[in-house]
Amino acid sequence: MSFLLAFLAAQAVAPPPPSMPPSSTPPSSVPAAPAPPKAPHYLTARELLERCTAWSSGADYCFGYVTSVYDTVRAYEAWLRLNEMCVPPGTTQGELVKRVVDHLRASPQDLDGQAASVVVVSLQRAYRCPR
Repeated sequence: MSFLLAFLAAQAVAPPPPSMPPSSTPPSSVPAAPAPPKAPHYLTARELLERCTAWSSGADYCFGYVTSVYDTVRAYEAWLRLNEMCVPPGTTQGELVKRVVDHLRASPQDLDGQAASVVVVSLQRAYRCPR
């Protein structure tokens, strides 16, 4: 703590750094700042549907993706004491995936959406909670 106080006190009495005269320009040897990184690519619902229907190569990915989203929502529900969906006990991963695939096929307007969000909406609609 005393180091921080000493540092702040030194900054308060230190002279300001020299500034460039208003008419001068920065030297040309200063490199430009790098471009900011691109936003990560999120899987679209269309890409998920393609993987879910390519049973020979995408089934494992599809099952893992859908059940991971489901597990994440269930964890948030427990932490926040909410019920976003009411999946009956004993429901299999295959049943969850089938409900998601059925929704994606029936709702082409959702195919360009973020896959995780569309999975949540699919499961909420398929497993509505009683009010």
